Amino acid sequence: MVRVHTEKIIPCRRIRAGRIVSGLLLLSLLMVQIMWPVAADAEQSSGIKRFCILIGANDGGPKRETLRYAVSDALSLRKVFTTMGGIEIKDCLLQVNPKKEELLEAMVQMESMAAAAAAANQRVEVIFYYSGHSDVEGLLLGGERLEYKTLRSRFNQIPADVHIAILDSCFSGAFTRLKGGSTQAPFMAETGYDMKGYAFLSSSSSSEASQESDRLRGSFFTHYVVAGLRGAADHNNDERVTLNELYQFAYNETLSRTEKTFAGPQHPNYSIQMSGTGDVVITQVRSGGAVLVLPEFISGRVSIRDSQARLVAEIRKERDRATNLALDPESYTILFEEKDILKQAQVDLGYGSEKQLSQSDFTVVEYEYGRLRGAAAAGTEYRVVPFAFYAAPLKNYNDKVVHKTAIGLLGSYTTALDGISAGLGVGVVEEDARWLMANAMGNYIGGDADGFQLTLLLNYIEGDSRYIQLTSFGNYARGNFEGVQASGVGNIVAGDFQGFQSAGIFNYTGGHFDGVQASVVNWGGTVNGMQVGLINIAGQMHGLPIGLINVSRNGGIELQGWTGGSTDFNTAVVFRSGLLYTRFTAGTAVFTSSPQASFGLHIGMRIPIRRFYLDIDAGVDTLDFGKFGIYMQPDDETTEDLLAPQGRAVLGFQLTKRLSLFAGVGASYHLNISTPEETGAFEPLYIAGTSFKIF
Repeated sequence: MVRVHTEKIIPCRRIRAGRIVSGLLLLSLLMVQIMWPVAADAEQSSGIKRFCILIGANDGGPKRETLRYAVSDALSLRKVFTTMGGIEIKDCLLQVNPKKEELLEAMVQMESMAAAAAAANQRVEVIFYYSGHSDVEGLLLGGERLEYKTLRSRFNQIPADVHIAILDSCFSGAFTRLKGGSTQAPFMAETGYDMKGYAFLSSSSSSEASQESDRLRGSFFTHYVVAGLRGAADHNNDERVTLNELYQFAYNETLSRTEKTFAGPQHPNYSIQMSGTGDVVITQVRSGGAVLVLPEFISGRVSIRDSQARLVAEIRKERDRATNLALDPESYTILFEEKDILKQAQVDLGYGSEKQLSQSDFTVVEYEYGRLRGAAAAGTEYRVVPFAFYAAPLKNYNDKVVHKTAIGLLGSYTTALDGISAGLGVGVVEEDARWLMANAMGNYIGGDADGFQLTLLLNYIEGDSRYIQLTSFGNYARGNFEGVQASGVGNIVAGDFQGFQSAGIFNYTGGHFDGVQASVVNWGGTVNGMQVGLINIAGQMHGLPIGLINVSRNGGIELQGWTGGSTDFNTAVVFRSGLLYTRFTAGTAVFTSSPQASFGLHIGMRIPIRRFYLDIDAGVDTLDFGKFGIYMQPDDETTEDLLAPQGRAVLGFQLTKRLSLFAGVGASYHLNISTPEETGAFEPLYIAGTSFKIF
């Protein structure tokens, strides 16, 4: 049997090694109420204070496979809870790959925060979410184990009216079963907010593995929890998502999407013990940034991708019922299949806007996301061919084959690859490819790639990819990429990138970039790593740019003019990326008996302080004597040149968004290049000027 799947399933964390949060913990969850008021703003929820602890732990220890999406799942839930669930950012404690003591410290901190709210006569509700490895004894945090008994004790000490636990892990249903919870329906008419008890959701039964997906870039369970909270679970269209709706949606979607995976079906569980009256409302759809309305005529599997081709949500939609989804203000592509025809719409959502799709918004497109996944292994559509030789890359339209080895003279063609494709021409894989493509002229993959692409000219991947692309000319990946791209000319990734990009001329990543870009020109979307090159450009720079020209949207380009220093009049062009900048300067002195000009390069850091900022930089100026200035005499043959290392610190004040004034001090040291023995002493600098931001 051969595995060909565009959706890579990683065994156990999902398959996340059992966060079996054993029965001991849930007995300790004292009072659990899940009443969420309809509004998320402070005025409408002044009597209720909500907190959450979100843990994402990819590292389960040296004997556990490192997970890929535990942290990103926790981040996704934080975004939903803080935008639609009435939890303020300051009341949401996020733990990323924490150590045992760090998690316990977060529990103590939460206890203090909840106690302060309870002392103010507020109703306190607390959510605990864990995503990572575990076993029958406790949570596995790196090489440490946090026993459930200890975790239970800490959680019990939090003075809350509501304790909610959500676990996405292998065998997490044991947590529900061992607690003796019953799956009764505690949902009543909305008559008040005085229900008490506990609620628990788990991603799988007590004997099943939970799974995470490369295609969803997260676990199945958490992906559908997030989509449900955004409105996909709102079955009665009252623009509120209740716990019952959320569970039913997450259960159905998770089971549906895992029935044909290699790990097998995954059945989420829940247990609720509550008393009192009131409904259980978790999120309000209209409190999100924008709303997309999927109308009644859309049915079946619907995929929504953002401007960077990231899969935001993939849901099954019922016909004859509209679905409202709260999304970030962004551009989106919506795909759904109607009678074996794939239709696509593109929309732009502004903040606070609402867009209802119509038939006219959709156009018919070629199949891109609609491939069956894992069908080759099931043997239902694909024919496995151990070895094949091709004279040219020609397609047989009546056959779907999965090649183990495809050798081509001028190239080869296969539906899917689960082995090696090699030849002197172009290798073409229509869907997904694994292992190795080594064709002299080029490699093309129409789906996802998991392995190596080696060629002289061009590597092209239509979907998501991992590992290595290597060529003397160029690499292109339309989806997300994780691994290494190396080329003689350029690399392009339209989606997110994690790893290392190296090229002779340019690198480009359209989405989030985590890693290192090294080339003459580097361009990234949101950069959290390092850019090393002559020119570095970023949408948002949160890492380290190393180059002569560094520019980002959270930096910019400025023109500066000032007086003071070795020359009377000075100008500069400042290229700023994040907090770092480079300054190219030029100046002239015209009102002195020794006219001179200066040219320099300086590197520094800007520290914002509300409307003020502090610039600290250092660099080198060249000082040219006797060549410029209105006082230069015709017989003046002085051509003395100095190098002037310089450091300065200036304080600026922003008058407007683009215009600011600054003043400061510095020091310069003159080095005589031709006669070092005549080198001068330090010269103090007193600087005053203005800056105008042009970008």
